[in-house]
Amino acid sequence: MKSIPKNMYAKFSLLLLLVLGFTACSSDDDSIKTTDAAVAFQEKSIAVTEPSAVTVQLVFSKEVVKSGTIEVTYTSNNTAYGEDYTTLPEGETGVITIPVEAGSKAASFTLTKTNFTNPAEEPLVTFTIGKVNLEQVYATGNTSLAVYFTNTASIGGSLNPSVGGPNEQNQVFIDLSANAEHISHREKWDLAFYSLDNEFRVKLNSSLYMFAAPLTSTDINNIDMNEVEALKTDMDFIVSGSDAYVDDPSGDINGTVIQEIVATPENNKVYLLKMGFEVGTETPNVGGVAISGEARGWKKIRVLKQADAYLLQYADLESTTYEEVTIQRSSTHNFTFYSIVNQQEVAVAPEKENWDICFTTHTEVQELPGQDANTAYGFSDYVLTNTYQKVAVYQVNEDEVSYANFSVNNIAEEKFQIDQRVIGANWRDVFSDFHADRYYIIKDTAGNIYKLKFTAFKNDRGVRGFPAFEYELVK
Repeated sequence: MKSIPKNMYAKFSLLLLLVLGFTACSSDDDSIKTTDAAVAFQEKSIAVTEPSAVTVQLVFSKEVVKSGTIEVTYTSNNTAYGEDYTTLPEGETGVITIPVEAGSKAASFTLTKTNFTNPAEEPLVTFTIGKVNLEQVYATGNTSLAVYFTNTASIGGSLNPSVGGPNEQNQVFIDLSANAEHISHREKWDLAFYSLDNEFRVKLNSSLYMFAAPLTSTDINNIDMNEVEALKTDMDFIVSGSDAYVDDPSGDINGTVIQEIVATPENNKVYLLKMGFEVGTETPNVGGVAISGEARGWKKIRVLKQADAYLLQYADLESTTYEEVTIQRSSTHNFTFYSIVNQQEVAVAPEKENWDICFTTHTEVQELPGQDANTAYGFSDYVLTNTYQKVAVYQVNEDEVSYANFSVNNIAEEKFQIDQRVIGANWRDVFSDFHADRYYIIKDTAGNIYKLKFTAFKNDRGVRGFPAFEYELVK
């Protein structure tokens, strides 16, 4: 677990207003007033499967008025305090007393899992907020936290993906069952080499708004520059037919603009590669984004099949020599990622079954207004799904069944879609905020079914690139 950055406290305030149930405080309950602060665990459950120390976070809906303490009790199931785990502050008496300073918006304690092998079927510890020794503070919402010492699916929680603010420089991969995020900078990679099944496919980094076009040549040292210059004008946003030069935005691996890599060398053409844009560095007006910076130029590439591996050739357009590298398929990941800029393989996404959704920018396809044609178009604040591991999603509107009331009996298997655009940009409106009238049902890589709703699109100052969501295990 991670500590809470200062610029996210306001989002937790909003999250707590939505999650912790302030509306449950009726007007005739004089013990809780609207000026009081609520406190809750940040998560409902976490898994600590390896010996390590984690920070258990409690969050407040507003600043604490005066210093005091919070007492947290715990119940051990097939575990023993001092043998299997410890805490700081210590809690051998059965109570962990956590100091809280005036003005705080969060508190925490450290849980350390020691090096042990526990044969129990379900070793876990349940922590519960007990006595709150703070003025004008009460516990509500996530008042208990289940900590599993095995790989047990999270029962839900809340996350604030570290997208990076209005430049949105990060791709953030979320594992719902582990309540975890994995962050990778968007410029870290250029090409992704498919590693599943018996298919040999190459994907562009759509978060950088890259394009590719096949050339007539199969000799990377001998390309027609007139052909190149003619193609360049077609490979851009808001250009009729430019959708032909980007990958299928649905995530269908058979829809890559670079055609399947085959064993016959002469059938693998040279491609003109538009490298997209560097991550923006400007600070936009409040409510705007600055996704793209300087153009990254052009390259020519050719990919060949070499036994069970890929052979990548690449060079500058005018070059009469080229770089060549063998890229192995991965047994643990959907893709092997390569950076042409840095000339090396790079680690980007988690292992193939360890992520479900990804916050990123993305290249989409849109209809051109008034024309019978499509164009490629760049999106920010986009949420992809791991279609390569059959993560499926569908949207539910609040007027059908509310998020709070959605249960296992409401699951509609026939509505699940394996398409990485289902959440996409549909969860927000760039001119206003997140859509509070909808939520999503997600079947993760392990078959767990979660309901997920967004709780923030911007921070408290109206700055984009600070999303937040909550989710809960349904089945």
